[in-house]
Amino acid sequence: VQSGADGGRRLSVTFRADRIEHIKGFRVYLEDKNPEGKQCQHLILKDPRQLNFSYRNTKLSSQLFSSLTFDTDYMVRVVPFPTLMNESFFPPSFLRTN
Repeated sequence: VQSGADGGRRLSVTFRADRIEHIKGFRVYLEDKNPEGKQCQHLILKDPRQLNFSYRNTKLSSQLFSSLTFDTDYMVRVVPFPTLMNESFFPPSFLRTN
């Protein structure tokens, strides 16, 4: 998580790309312990070839998540789309803001 110029927080995620050229983008879900605190952003690839074998590591940055607070635990789930799998299939990551 990085601070933006306007005081918001930005989440950077790095993806490994092995035979996933069909993916058009990712959904990034961020939620805190409050069940109503779930946020979602779409990271749309400008060119799906960004995820071919030539680009083994591709880094995308989300828009600002402006409502992040300090000393809070968050769960982050990155889900490719389109996908035939349920979102719960993709394991979450956890982060704590300092």
